Amino acid sequence: MQTQLKDATTEVKNQLSNHLLLFGVIAGYLTVLLMVFVSEYYLFTPSFYLDLSGMVLLSLLYYFRDRIDLTIRTSAIIFILYLITQTNLIQYGVVSPLKLFFALIPFLTILVFDLRKSFIFFFFVVINFGVTAYLFITERIEPLIQNPINTSVSLWVTYGIIIVLTGLIIMIFVDRYNEKLNQIFSDLLVKTDELTKRDELLQENLREKNVLLQEIHHRVKNNLAIVSGLLELQSLKEKDKTIQNTLKKSTNRIMSIAKVHQFLYQSESFDKIPFKMYIDQLAEVILSTMNSDQKQITFNSNISVDYLNINNGVPLGIIVNELITNSIKYGFPDDDGNEISISISETDNRIVFNYRDNGVGIADFESASSKSLGFSLINSLLTQIQATSNYHTEEHFELSFSYPKISD
Repeated sequence: MQTQLKDATTEVKNQLSNHLLLFGVIAGYLTVLLMVFVSEYYLFTPSFYLDLSGMVLLSLLYYFRDRIDLTIRTSAIIFILYLITQTNLIQYGVVSPLKLFFALIPFLTILVFDLRKSFIFFFFVVINFGVTAYLFITERIEPLIQNPINTSVSLWVTYGIIIVLTGLIIMIFVDRYNEKLNQIFSDLLVKTDELTKRDELLQENLREKNVLLQEIHHRVKNNLAIVSGLLELQSLKEKDKTIQNTLKKSTNRIMSIAKVHQFLYQSESFDKIPFKMYIDQLAEVILSTMNSDQKQITFNSNISVDYLNINNGVPLGIIVNELITNSIKYGFPDDDGNEISISISETDNRIVFNYRDNGVGIADFESASSKSLGFSLINSLLTQIQATSNYHTEEHFELSFSYPKISD
């Protein structure tokens, strides 16, 4: 955690240092340009070359900021700032426009050093300012521009006090800011660690529940397969074709339910199943079990909806089973040229389902459907999923219905 805390605070200080460096470079170039136009004594003087060199060095530091360590980069900025400020102070004395930059040095030092080292360095800066002031007051330094106020003790003392007080206030404020920043990051890391552990626990619980759900769906599928197998064995023993067909229908109904649970325990998601794969496999099984006369039946599916919600899986499976069974049994008198098509799409947040065969249709649909258990089951399941439906039974059979899509 200490390493993470150090990395986090270093990143914040890096950003702050880079922004200050960019601002300093821009301000420095503008200052040099301003001095060239304002002061006739500034251009081509040692101070001009030193200021320009300092700006170039600061520009290079900013350009290579990502390759230079924070401590080294900030130390270089402090040294350049000190050198430029001190040189300007020696040339212009107490009227130097950069003298107050001494007060900014503690702000930079406290970013990378502790409070004790920052105090020592600032003490050196203050002593240096005092020595420079003494040399001007005693007229041992001759400034670039003669100005009698350079020998004014009160003026030097006033600026010295301003630099000391400003520097100390900045240093103490930034130090307190560093402590507060460290505390904030420390609290965030503790909370992040707690959230990570909680998330790991939740993930573990979720994995356990998924395994349990997977096992439940697997067992339900196996139990339904056993029931389906028993009915199929019973149908093989029956000689009466009517009983055999009834048992086969019941077997397929159970199998359509079992298919839902099969897809669920094989899938990573336990609330939806792949729509096209489910319909295609279901149709394949029904056609193989109910087409005892070996009629040539082509099955086509056009399904643009990716997943089927588990709540609609069983009803739709049974509906498809009843429709295909009805087409095989009553819709195709010929042995070849028979087609069954299913298309499924989504429109206005509703699932649109269309089933169609090219068989003979049903002449008296109302009478036939009222006597059929299959159609009674279909209508009941359509009501269950809140579907609106429409039958077309002349010359072919077609059922179209739509139902509300259940949000994932």
